[in-house]
Amino acid sequence: GKHHFDFNTALIVMGNPHGGFDHDVLNALAWSHPVRGKWGVTAEFSGVTSPNAFTSAAAQFLAAATYTARPRLVFDCGMAARITGDIPDATLIAGFTYTIAGLYRSHPKPAEASSHRP
Repeated sequence: GKHHFDFNTALIVMGNPHGGFDHDVLNALAWSHPVRGKWGVTAEFSGVTSPNAFTSAAAQFLAAATYTARPRLVFDCGMAARITGDIPDATLIAGFTYTIAGLYRSHPKPAEASSHRP
């Protein structure tokens, strides 16, 4: 089976009740691998920087099983565990991903010069 890795980062800008803005950065490194049939596994390390002097940074590890019901519909269920920060020690997670548009569909290859045209 294939191993898939991806890295995501996001800048989060939040309004500050005392005026101005706070910001933090979220980073996530994920791995996924098919197991058998429509079943797969995924694992992820993620963390967020501290947006201000009053909020601590946090990091967690996530592990989950995935089930691909249809090519565009994937269910997942697993657990996230705190590494550091003011977040719960463990969290049960469940969700789904549904692809609503095929933005990255492969494009048809151009016709060869020797092809017949009507």
